[in-house]
Amino acid sequence: MVPLDPWEAQNQKKFRDQQEIERQFERLVQKYDSLIRTFCEIAESKVSLLDDYGDENWDVLPREVDIVIRKIAKQEGHSTDDIKGWKKYSWKIPPAYECLRTHLAKSFQQYHSHIKASFSPAGTNISEMTGREFETYVSRVLSHNGFVEIRGTPVTGDQGADLIAKKDGKTIIVQAKRYEGPVSNAAVQEVTSAVMFYRGDEGYVITNSTFTTSARQLAQRTGIKLIDGRELSRLASNMK
Repeated sequence: MVPLDPWEAQNQKKFRDQQEIERQFERLVQKYDSLIRTFCEIAESKVSLLDDYGDENWDVLPREVDIVIRKIAKQEGHSTDDIKGWKKYSWKIPPAYECLRTHLAKSFQQYHSHIKASFSPAGTNISEMTGREFETYVSRVLSHNGFVEIRGTPVTGDQGADLIAKKDGKTIIVQAKRYEGPVSNAAVQEVTSAVMFYRGDEGYVITNSTFTTSARQLAQRTGIKLIDGRELSRLASNMK
């Protein structure tokens, strides 16, 4: 058997190494598919919140990518020190994770483009949205109707609020409810408590659906504003 010359042997080793990197990368993508989809939703809720100049907040994306990389690396058995080293010395990060970083950014860009296109009033299908996507939709509607400094609340421990916004010098606490049936007075109770917790001036419950009679009665007593699906559609028309 004729031995390979050093150049050919080196090329074959590079090819095998690249194949192994791609195999590891594909395994991570498949294994953590659910986490990656959750990442897209979370990143969308943060990137899509417009600032006072109407610009999207893309500065948060690298941080969200890093969070997912750390979560996956920990579940794969990498130590905290190793992961910190990756951030400090970029050349230390395993190639498969570098590929994953690029994949996360591209996946989000595709997801964001799809969501943004679906947010045109004519093309919006709220029934197909997740709860988090509906919150993002509501934040965009509010932004196009004069609300500013719109931000989300923590995923857990939100105290009954999904969004916090400002308008006319007032802090508005918002609960977004994507429902198929009427929204009950429990939502009104929750946002009433959230107004107190976040020291807001007003509270809104916004839904794509309708409200029960008891919800409307309680809202009238507590001063909570209710925006149902019909009113939401009217507000969304300002997005044209």
